[in-house]
Amino acid sequence: MKALVDPDSEQILGAAILSADAGELMSMIEIAMMGKLSYRALEDGIFAHPTFAESLNILFASLESK
Repeated sequence: MKALVDPDSEQILGAAILSADAGELMSMIEIAMMGKLSYRALEDGIFAHPTFAESLNILFASLESK
């Protein structure tokens, strides 16, 4: 998974996902983009377990500055 995020607004500009059930994840990212949500909405979201959606927490946690 890769995501492109605007550093100023923290909005998701795009994403590419190559995995099983990628459509599930892309739909969630598309809704976040349509709603102009910060990537943090997906990073901090509590998603049903077990689903692929949980991987969005990990993807966007990697954007945190160290």
